[in-house]
Amino acid sequence: DAKRDYRDAHGAWLAARRDHAAAALDVDATKAQLVDDFQQFFAQLQRRAGLAEEAGPGDKLDDQEAFDKLEMERVAAQDPDALAFFRAQKTRRATATQNRSHLRQLHRNKRT
Repeated sequence: DAKRDYRDAHGAWLAARRDHAAAALDVDATKAQLVDDFQQFFAQLQRRAGLAEEAGPGDKLDDQEAFDKLEMERVAAQDPDALAFFRAQKTRRATATQNRSHLRQLHRNKRT
């Protein structure tokens, strides 16, 4: 009697596990489809608004922003795969400079 109950419970557990695995696959596929659909929708929305990689008509870039944009375009034209590395290096240098300045300020405050 206990063996039969165990077999029945184990069979129900196996069926539930199969159902769960199938549902998990469906969820993953639905998420991937949702992301793809949203990316297509957003790209289409940007094209309609004329915002694809451009600033708005009233939004002018200052000198530094214009230089950064030209620099990014130059790197992307030379090697598109290097753009991520270039951005990471630029961020690393900016962070190091900021940290260095902060440490100098801390040392100055410590002396007084």
